Amino acid sequence: MSPQDDLVFSGSFDGTVRLWDLRSNSCQGLLNLPTLERPSVAIDKESVVFGVSCGNYINMYDVRSFDKGPFTTFEIKDADGVFPEICAMKFSNDGQHLCVSTRGEIHYVLDSFGGDIKFRLTGHENNTRVDLVADFTPDSKFVLSGSSDGMVYFWDLENEGTSFCQHMGHEETPRVVAFNPVYTMFASACSNLAFWIADLDSLRLG
Repeated sequence: MSPQDDLVFSGSFDGTVRLWDLRSNSCQGLLNLPTLERPSVAIDKESVVFGVSCGNYINMYDVRSFDKGPFTTFEIKDADGVFPEICAMKFSNDGQHLCVSTRGEIHYVLDSFGGDIKFRLTGHENNTRVDLVADFTPDSKFVLSGSSDGMVYFWDLENEGTSFCQHMGHEETPRVVAFNPVYTMFASACSNLAFWIADLDSLRLG
């Protein structure tokens, strides 16, 4: 969903992406992609650009002229030849990065302008290859994701994307993690929904 207006994107298993306006019951736009997989869609904070996954490619569109086709395309091919199974994407609030969530045990953080892989986020588990949806913190400095071991992992993008802490809170795999865009809290979900807030008493200045 667009953070600026009532525009909503949906990806379908028939390889289409539809654009909706919450003020209307009718689809406002349609993209047909050459894939039988469900495309993932992400829109930037300014609601100017959106990205759509197609296999291991990401097509970038201008919201105002998406019917003319993508203005650029990124290919995600890891150094060891791995082609990721993309399940979700998210732009950082500062617009500099695009987080690509996968069904494997690597998430990717791309340069949102050139498509280069900036960070490979590893350390978490995905034994059953389910969709694991990661998210940025509002300051764009960290990424969070669930894991098959029931933990939520954090990666520090200002420290080469290293994993620096894990939080146990689920007996099953938390498939989705979403950070509040304003407050210091996030939610994670498996068959149960957990809300997390910072322990401010443990923070010390100096």
